[in-house]
Amino acid sequence: MKIKLTMDQYIILSSLYKMYLESIQSGKTSIQSKRFDIYFNQRSPILMNWPYAEIDKNIVSLKNAKLINVYFDGAFDLTDYAIAFMETRPTNGLELISEFDSVLNN
Repeated sequence: MKIKLTMDQYIILSSLYKMYLESIQSGKTSIQSKRFDIYFNQRSPILMNWPYAEIDKNIVSLKNAKLINVYFDGAFDLTDYAIAFMETRPTNGLELISEFDSVLNN
């Protein structure tokens, strides 16, 4: 299945994937690292100032693309499919992510 994401969806997914990797590197399990609460954007410099409605709209789109599982309390998990997508994204995706990497690291 080919995934098409908007730039905003890609930025959010990339931020989530980066937080997932950092969590694993800090010693948490994969299961713990996949889980995010509704305030995840406050831990991302690029997302912390985005309007909640914009983030919510894109979270719903990522859910519909089967990249995240959303729970009733607003928490969500990255799916294994999302992790595989990020690990095997095309070369042009890598170029795109390198552009955002500098933004995400600031």
